[in-house]
This record gives sequence, C-alpha cells and structure tokens, in this order.
Amino acid sequence: MQINKTSKRVRIGFIVALLFILILVVFSYKNAHDDFNENKTLHSSVSKVKVLKDIIQDIELIEQGEQNYLNTGDAAFLKDYERGIQQIKKDSLNFIPSNIKSKVIFDSLKLLLNIKISDSKSAIEKRTSLGIFLPKEYQESISDLVIMNNIRTTINNLETDEWENINKAERNNFILANQRNNQLLFIATICLFCFFSLYLILQKNFKLLLIKEKELKFKSSLINQLSDAIITTDELYNIVSWNKYAEEVYGYNEKEVLGLNYFDLANPALENEDIQTAVDDFLSSSNWKGEVIHHTKAGKKINVDFSTTMLYDEKGIQSGSVTIVRDITLKKTTAGELNKLTKELEKEVERKVTEQNIVFDRITDAFIALDNDWNYTYINKKAASLYNMPAEEMIGKNIWKITPQIADHEFYNEMMRAKENQLSTKIELFHPKTGQWFEDWIYPDQNGVSVYYREITNRKINEQNISEARKALEIANERFELVTKATNDAIWDWKLGTETLWGNDAFLKLMEIDPTKEINYNELLARIVPDDLKKYTDNFAKTIANKVASLTNEFSLTKLDGTSITIFDRANILYNSEGAPFRIIGALQDITIQKQIQKQIIHEKELSEVLINSLPGIFYMFNKSGKFIRWNKNILNITGYTNEEMKNLNPIEFVPEDQRALLSEKIMNVFNYGIDNAETTLLTKNNIRIPYYFTGIFINYEGEDCMMGVGIDITDRVNYQEQLRELAIHLQNIREEERTRIAREIHDELGQQLTGLKMDISWLSKKIVNETIQVNEKFEDTLLLIDETVKTVRKISTQLRPSILDDLGLVSAMEWQSEEFQKRFNIISTFISNKPLIELDSSKSTAIFRIYQECLTNVLRHSQATSVATTIEIHNGILELKITDNGIGFNQTENENKKTLGLLGMKERALIFGGTYQTISEINKGTTILVKLPLDV
Repeated sequence: MQINKTSKRVRIGFIVALLFILILVVFSYKNAHDDFNENKTLHSSVSKVKVLKDIIQDIELIEQGEQNYLNTGDAAFLKDYERGIQQIKKDSLNFIPSNIKSKVIFDSLKLLLNIKISDSKSAIEKRTSLGIFLPKEYQESISDLVIMNNIRTTINNLETDEWENINKAERNNFILANQRNNQLLFIATICLFCFFSLYLILQKNFKLLLIKEKELKFKSSLINQLSDAIITTDELYNIVSWNKYAEEVYGYNEKEVLGLNYFDLANPALENEDIQTAVDDFLSSSNWKGEVIHHTKAGKKINVDFSTTMLYDEKGIQSGSVTIVRDITLKKTTAGELNKLTKELEKEVERKVTEQNIVFDRITDAFIALDNDWNYTYINKKAASLYNMPAEEMIGKNIWKITPQIADHEFYNEMMRAKENQLSTKIELFHPKTGQWFEDWIYPDQNGVSVYYREITNRKINEQNISEARKALEIANERFELVTKATNDAIWDWKLGTETLWGNDAFLKLMEIDPTKEINYNELLARIVPDDLKKYTDNFAKTIANKVASLTNEFSLTKLDGTSITIFDRANILYNSEGAPFRIIGALQDITIQKQIQKQIIHEKELSEVLINSLPGIFYMFNKSGKFIRWNKNILNITGYTNEEMKNLNPIEFVPEDQRALLSEKIMNVFNYGIDNAETTLLTKNNIRIPYYFTGIFINYEGEDCMMGVGIDITDRVNYQEQLRELAIHLQNIREEERTRIAREIHDELGQQLTGLKMDISWLSKKIVNETIQVNEKFEDTLLLIDETVKTVRKISTQLRPSILDDLGLVSAMEWQSEEFQKRFNIISTFISNKPLIELDSSKSTAIFRIYQECLTNVLRHSQATSVATTIEIHNGILELKITDNGIGFNQTENENKKTLGLLGMKERALIFGGTYQTISEINKGTTILVKLPLDV
C-alpha cells in the first residue's frame, strides 16, 4: 500500500525527466559514436606498443641465451634461446602496421630480426662443434652489436609513430569528453528538483523493505538451525523453549525446565577463563561462542560448543536470547596411537641414519695431487669418475682450465689460502651448479697441494631430515601430552621387560597412585580380585600367542579403602619385526555404574520386558555381528515380522539398500565410540517406507558387546520440515516479486519523471534570458545532476532485479553480472556456458542467479582473490554451476560450525529445488562452490 502511494507521487516527476533525457539522446549518440572510434584507435595503438615491447624482450631473451651458451657451453641456456625465437615469431604476427610508413619500418625490422637469428644460429653451431675452443670473435661480435642497435632503433621509430597516434586519439577523446560532460551537466540540472522532492519518499520506502528483509533472514536462521540443542530465554534468561535435543544433552524434559534460569540449571564453567569475563563479553557484544563445561540432570560434567545471541525488539530493547548447544564430550580417543607412531618414527629414523653412515664410511675417497702451477700430477679412479674423464687425459693439465666453473667458488679461495699459509685444512663445500656437497681435506707442501675429498650430499640431506624429524617428534610428543591431559580416559603405557609403566593424570586418579612414585605393574596386578586375575592373565597369554594387536579385558579392582570397582580395559600390543611383543598401550574406564545397571537389568528382566513393550517407539538390542538379542512388540507390529524371523534378520535389512551403508557406519560408531544416532527410513516386510529416528548406545550385555537403542516415527516432523521448506519457497517468491515490482516502478515511473523534469529545466534555460553567468551555470549544474540521478535510479533498479534476467535469460544475466563485477572491483572474472540459452522457469533462474551473486559477494568480502572463474553446464538433465576463486580459502570445519547466513541461504535455495550445494576450500588454495540442480524437478 505504501509503495503504491509512493509510485503515484513520483510518476509525474519521472515523466517530465524522461522527456528531457530523450531530447538529448540524439546529441549524445553521435558523441558516443565518435568517442568509440577514437577509443578503438587508442586501444589498437596501445596494443601495438605492447607488442613492440614484447619483441624487445624476446630479442633480449635470444641474446641472453646465446651469450650464456657461448660462454659456458651449458645446453640448458638454449631453452631460453629457443623460447625467445618461438615467441618473437608469434609476436611479429600480432603487429599490424597502421600506415604505409609504419609498414616500411616494420619490414626493415623483420629483416634485421632474421639477420640476428641467422647470426646467432651460426654462432651456436660453431660453439657446439668447437666447444671451449670457439674463437673469441664469435663471443664478442661487433656486427652483432650493430644489428642489436639497429633493431632497437627501428623499434623506437615504430613506437614513436604509434605514440603520435595515441596522443592524437587522447586529444580527440578530451574534446569529446568535454562535450559529453556539458550534456550530462545539463541533464543533471533538470533532474535536481525531482531528486530532492522524491528523496525522502524513496528513503522511507526502502527502510520498510529492509526491515522486512531482516525479519525474513531472522526467521530463516531459526528454520535452518534445528539439528542441535536450541534454547530460547526471556530477558531475565528464564527458559522459554527447550527442544528435544536439549533433553538428550541435559536429561531434563521441557516441562521440568520452563521458567527456570538457564545459567542456574546448566551451572556453566570455563577451563581457561573466568565465567564472569565471558558474561561481560556477551553483554557488551550481544553474542558469545566458545567451549563450556555444563552439568546434566545427573550431575555429570559435559563439554559443549556453546553459541548464544541476544534478541532485541523493534524498539531496540533486549527481549531474550537464543542459544545453540552441541555435546562434544566424546572425542580425542587416539592418543595411544599417536604415541606409538612417534616412537616408531624415532626408532626408524635412528636405524636409517646408522645404515647410511655405515654405507658412507665404506666409500673410497677421491684423491688428486697438484704441482705449484696447479697442474695435475696424480688422480685416482674415484676422482676421475667424479670428473667423468680418464685420469690419463687429466695428468699435466691445469685444474682451473679443466674445471673453470669452480674458479670463482669458495674451493678456489681455500686452495689459495692453504698454499699461501702452508696449513692443512678441512672444509665442507656446496656446489650450487651440481647441487652436491663435498668434504675436502687440503694438504699443502713445498711441491704443490694434495686434496682428498668425498661427496657427502646424502649425509647432508640425512642430517637435515634428522633435524626435521626431531622437530616433528618434539611436536608429536607435545601433542601427545596435551591429548593425555585433555582426555577423560585413563591411559597407560607399559614397555615389556620392565616392572614400571606410565600413566596419565586420569590413570593415577583412577588407580589411587601418588604422582611422585613409580607405577609398579605387578603391584597393580595384585589388586585384581583372584578370579578375574586368572582370566586377565590367560587372555593376555592367548592374545600374545596368536599375535593379535587388540586386547580387551574386564575385571574387578580393589581400591585402597577395601571397596571394589569394575574396570574395562582396551589395549593395543606392538610387535617388533620378529613378531615379539615389546610394548602395550591401553585405556581404562570405570564401568562400575554400567555393571550395576546391567545386573539390575538381569535381576529385573520381567519388569524390563514390560517397560520395553510400553515404549512409544520400537526397541532393539543386537550384538556386534548383527544378531538381535532383544526387541519389543512394537517392532513386530510395525514391520510385520515374527519373533522367529527377527532372529535371522540383520539390522541393516530394515532400511532401503541406498541407506544401508550409512546405517552400517552409524552402528560401527556406536561400537567404537559408545553412542550415535541416525535419521533414515524404516522398511517393513511389505516394503512400506516410514521415516524414523534411530538411537544407539554401547552396552556390555551378559559379557557380550551389544548396541541398544530405540526408534521413533518422525513422519510428522518430516512433513513439518517439508511445510517449512514450502514456506521458505513462498517467502523467496514473495521477496523476488516485490523486488521486481519495485525495480520496475522505480525504473519506469521515476525515470519518466526525471526526463520530464530535465526537459522543463532545459526549456526554462532557453526561455529565460539572463546574462548572469551564475544563473546559466546553475541551469547546467541542475541538468548534470538530473543525469546522475537517472544513473542512480537505473543502478538501484538493476540491484533490486536485473531486467536482463527476465528479458534475455539466465546465461545473459550471469555474463552481465560477471562483467559488472570485474569492472567495479578490478577482479578478473570469466564466465563460460556450454549452452547459449538455458530455459528455466522464473523461480529456478532467480535461485541460480541469487546464488551466483552471493558467491561473488563472498569473493569480494572474504577471499582476497584476484580472479574468479565460473562455468554453468547441463549434462544428463542436471544443471551444474561451478564458481572457483584463487583466494586465501578457509577452514571448512570451522566455517561449518559458524553456520553463516550467506552460506545457509545459498544451500537452502539449492535444496528447495531438489539440488545439492557443496563448498570445497583449503587454506591458501582458494575456494570452489559447486551447485547441482535437476531440471526435471
């Protein structure tokens, strides 16, 4: 209603402004056409200047490769030479003379280039055939210098000609720009009055639109965060809502907690920070996120990822808060394996170093003898093999002539210093040209110099590897110490053959051992009750005999006060290359409470049957091989199977084939980590599919590892989520329709009124005869201001809804957006489509276009990229959109935990139409967004 009222008020102003704009279109068109021709000439001349500079670089590359090869004979320099010849041929084809004079000069340049290439090929062929005996005139040719000077002079003449064309085009552009500025100034003056009269109306209208958009984003954020425990409170932090995931985390149901203070209920604490400091940070910034220790209904401490945001009403007054909680207690259970790997790595490094040192010690040293004139008097076979020359050919020849590459090396300086001081020396030298290290012993005397040397490249590499390995071991040991302190498991480490073992803080606390004393393995065994001790030792001996790595035990341990507790021990045995055990790493858990619960279940089996059958969902318990042990009547009623059939069924047979891999993984997680859950489909005997939520918890039932859980029918919740998704689609459509309507009315109505206003002001400027310069200038300023206002109107209209999306389709709209992005932000943007035209309905086209816009916005804000590449393709009925940048990337795990609204919005747009959204990113390796959308949905 407000927008319709606004449109009526501004329509007249737009019509007037549009009429004036149309009058100036004819005059502006000729000016723009002339400007385009001059810019084309300017661009052509600039391109030719660049080609000429490339030719100079090419000829310098040829010259550099030629001279380096003539001086050293190293064939590697010919790669630069050949690359320069290939490039200069390519660049010569790119230069098109602009006039007859330029063509004559360029023909002479090509002749000089051919002469230069021919001469360089001749010199290279001479150097190849004669080697180091190439005559000096080929290396320092005066004719070559003359040709190079002529080439540079010719290129300078061509550049001078092109720069004259560039200067001429720039002068013409300047004249045309002045004419265009005068026209724009006239239009802006006409539009000034309309702009100020309608500004307040438009501003109020846009504020209302922004408020609605914020409300939509807020509701969308609530819809998309339903997978964790979500708690909302009032302004006094008393609980208002409490979802079922919060019940699973804390153990309270919703009726128990409504109206209670959330912080009193959870009793939060921080490990490395004062809780009051965190509260102060929350009050100052209105949000806080971090890891917190909470307490459950049973008084158990749990670690949670805690994220809370303060809510405000329309007047900016605090109205409550929204908190998202995730239980992260179960993690970091691989500390023992880490220590195992680090110790094995250390041992392997030491063994390799020993082997390499033995090999190096057996290598025969190289030996050479030189007289006072530095001529070879003796050289052994090892030294000759290093030179790759027969020893007989080297005797009597000068060392610096045979090996000129070391004349400026540190070895040369050491030889001169040793001979001058007549003192023997030992040095280690690196030869950068060969990439080798040598250990040299230099012994001077009155008759010359003797040198023993050996290659130590591998030893140097090994020393570097050892240093890096030691650093890695130090980091690994530090990480292991942090893991053992952070985990709740009692970790122990025993090196077989010794009586003492090591345990972390949790182990010392569980076993009631003084941290200052050694841990004696035999003393701990003596505390195991006699019946369990025999089982423990027999199981240990059987595991060792069968060479099994995994060992599990359950036993009763006597505490210092005489009471007993039940311990569950998981251990890993390490064997050496001969198959003998040398180390055991394990983790203990106090399962006394679990055992008491199991005994209570056994003693009250009849009562448990009643309870199980009275559950609203289905109940099941099966062992690690998938054999069902217990189930309730509901599972029979719902699935249609009998008790006899249940005994022969496997749990994964209760879900469709496409979901069995996921369910198998979830079941293994329960047996490995203790707990997990899955949301999948229950498949009945009659192939009826029902949405179900399954839970699983590890339990040792009658001495056997089992999984126990319940299944709940979530058909209503799935239907509710579908309704929410349909609501999201409806809200998106309403938003796009509103943006389209506003953009259309702004463009049509306000544009016409600005044109009419410009025509009126232009008419007034002609009718009012006034010799005052300020009045005439004010008319011109007003017309220019109206022109700028028209541009602003077009920009606002395009941002709300690009008309090209509706008029020319998705591909053209995305090409336009790519060009606009590159033009405005100087980030290289490429767009490729395997279809010139992709026909989609309006809602799908809008979804893909908005996803693309959001991706480009993220590239600009966060990636620090210099280029972004986009492809949109259709294969087998699937539309695939891929956007890749070369920016700094990000950590995907941390970013997923943040649940940013931009990424959630893009993902939700894809899911609405049955598509998929995937983000692929690594630190300093850029980011790729991949969206796939089925066209038949």
